Amino acid sequence: MEILYTYSYMHSNGGDLLFGIFGALAGIVIFLGIIATRKNNSRAENIVFSIVAMIFLFASLSILVPTITHPKIEHDVVIKEMRKFDTNKYQIIEQKGKVFKVKEIR
Repeated sequence: MEILYTYSYMHSNGGDLLFGIFGALAGIVIFLGIIATRKNNSRAENIVFSIVAMIFLFASLSILVPTITHPKIEHDVVIKEMRKFDTNKYQIIEQKGKVFKVKEIR
C-alpha cells in the first residue's frame, strides 16, 4: 500500500453547536449568579449558581474534548496487492480508478 496523501481533520456531528449552547448557558448562569449574590448577598445562592455553572461547563468540555483528541484521519492510497491490505487498521471509503480513499479504524 502506497500512501499518496493524508487528510487529518477534526470531525463534528453537531458537537460544536452543543458546546456553544452549553457554554452560553454557563455564561448566563454565571452572570445571573453574580447579579443575584450582589443583591441578596446570599451564600447559598452563590453555591447553587456555581454548581449549575460548573455542570454546564463540564457538559460543554465533555462534548469538545473527544473531537480534539480523536481527529479523523484519511489517506489516498494505491493498493498494489489487495491481500496485503490490513482490514483491521483501515477501512475503504471510496475508490477512484486505482486510487482508494481509506480511513483509519480506532
